[in-house]
Amino acid sequence: MKRLAAIAIMVTFSALAWAQGPASGPVAIDRNEAEMVFSKEQGGWKKRIPAVLVTPQGAFLAATEHRPSTSDGSLTGIFLARKVQGGEWEYDLETLAYNAGGWGKFMNPSFTIDEKGAHGPAGRIFLFFLAMDTPTGLAPNATATQMASCYVYSDDDGRTWSEIARVPHGSWGDTYEWMVPSPANGIQLEDGTLMIPCMGRGSGHWYSAILYKRPGEDWRYSKATEEDEDNESICYLGSDGEVYLNCRNEANGHVRNLYRFDVSSNSLVKVDNPFDPNIICQGTICKASSEGRDFYLMSLCDPTEYNRRNRITVWVSPDALHWTKAVRITDESGSAGYSAIDFRDGKCGVVWEDDSTIETIGFTDLTPFVPVFLKCID
Repeated sequence: MKRLAAIAIMVTFSALAWAQGPASGPVAIDRNEAEMVFSKEQGGWKKRIPAVLVTPQGAFLAATEHRPSTSDGSLTGIFLARKVQGGEWEYDLETLAYNAGGWGKFMNPSFTIDEKGAHGPAGRIFLFFLAMDTPTGLAPNATATQMASCYVYSDDDGRTWSEIARVPHGSWGDTYEWMVPSPANGIQLEDGTLMIPCMGRGSGHWYSAILYKRPGEDWRYSKATEEDEDNESICYLGSDGEVYLNCRNEANGHVRNLYRFDVSSNSLVKVDNPFDPNIICQGTICKASSEGRDFYLMSLCDPTEYNRRNRITVWVSPDALHWTKAVRITDESGSAGYSAIDFRDGKCGVVWEDDSTIETIGFTDLTPFVPVFLKCID
């Protein structure tokens, strides 16, 4: 663990100083000073696809894939960690270790909170993920019987977790071969509905969809997105009150396709997305509120001409459509480029793939940067 007090002083000074005057660009964090929430100390091997959550009690939860190699075909498990603000990380390396419960490999951690108490006790934390048991460990050629949308949940703010449960296969419908959670947190609507961003396969192509559950009803999937090769996706509640799905597309230069969820037809309707950064990485979007003002935060690369996985950045937007670069998390040096961000009740945390060897996941408490975020939407 690296100098938490020094980090807090550095971050607070930088954030407040930047917020007092005109912005000339994003504030840069010295990533050499950041905490390493996951490293070789936790079981060696590689660490990829991080997730983060601010819990109802104000703690930070983090998750990452634990891989023998960088390959997506690795025999992957998911590691968990929890800390209170200013405290030390406590680890759970067993609940979702590779083949826990005989499920095979686990990928794509995705947190969601039932704040309304519509699906159990209020404050229940869900961790969704995909489970896969294939000869190659790779998803593109997997059959429906080899893939599963699974979850565990915690009723004590992420300290302990339930047994693994699965979403019934029948929820998939007939519009795709299989559909599983995407690596981005879900959301909850005012009526208690949980919504989880997903990715899946059909007719040899990738597609995206939303997995959702209304109070008292079974799990259900939306219809698939209309564009071939939509895959990793992010869902959020827009400033207009509509649910949107932002998708990474592997065709046409990795555009970011955007869809509005039409509840009446259970379908995703494509809409214009003015933000199209040509980025090959997944990112995350979360809604935030401070001083009576709502805004959106996104963790995503700000690529250079020669490297589309570097310069992981926190972006700020008033509408999740038009974005301003606020905080630079990594520099020109490379990593695999994935990151995640979350904000709740004034607290904010970000995790990211930190080094070119893909062995560490960084974490920074961005709560002192809230003045920077507000400055971006002035």
